Amino acid sequence: MNSACIVYIGKYNNIGRGLVKCFNEIRRSNVHRFLIFILTNEGVQHIIPQIRSIVLNNIRYGIRLYSFTFNESNYLTAELAHNIEDMKITSIYICSDSYGSRYLNKLEELIKEHNIEYKVMTL
Repeated sequence: MNSACIVYIGKYNNIGRGLVKCFNEIRRSNVHRFLIFILTNEGVQHIIPQIRSIVLNNIRYGIRLYSFTFNESNYLTAELAHNIEDMKITSIYICSDSYGSRYLNKLEELIKEHNIEYKVMTL
């Protein structure tokens, strides 16, 4: 079973646009379950209203959601590395706004280290 990962990096008010962009890419592939990682400037209480309808409209996919603030970016990479092995991730879709682009290098290094196909989209 194919598993994919969505990583959104940026300000929380752009999450909706970023996830929709990633979901459109995922629908073209043969993915049955995926993870969503969010790295943003706000805590989870601000993120849920932004993503609620997107997640509910795509509930048929097995979804796991992880949310981190920019101060917790090391936790994101550690959790992603663990899940790459655990869920056998085959592709990663990264969406970033201009604010989050400074975190991409570290993430791309991790992905290349595991030899996983990935695509970066910008808002």
